Amino acid sequence: MQERYFYHCFPRRGGELPQAIEKGCQILTTIRDLGLVLMPEIIEWNQPSADGAPPRVFPVLQKRVCFTELNSDELPQHTEKFGQFALEFDTNTLRSLGAIPVFYIPQPTAKGDDGNALGVALLGIAMDANAIIQRLAYLD
Repeated sequence: MQERYFYHCFPRRGGELPQAIEKGCQILTTIRDLGLVLMPEIIEWNQPSADGAPPRVFPVLQKRVCFTELNSDELPQHTEKFGQFALEFDTNTLRSLGAIPVFYIPQPTAKGDDGNALGVALLGIAMDANAIIQRLAYLD
């Protein structure tokens, strides 16, 4: 079995090759000077209600940099879409830097009978539990 690594590839969809190489070198220089940039992204999940009321909205601010787990044979195909430059890390190194795996929660569909609302319901329960714990800590 081939060993798997985590890759961060860039620049994504960079037009002509000379411009992509120039852009990739600029990104690499920025990473050298400032480190990996955690991009902020606001995600909103909508939990439908059973009685037809407006959905409960869960906004979450995420700061992240994306890595993809691949073996070296899979890297060439991955770079075609995500960029010719690739940084490679082993799992233990990324974990020691605080990286955690992501999980994806699908948005509920309009019909709502496909089970997608379950992920958003679990997210809501986790966020409610977190709010209660924070309030209890404040009271302590």
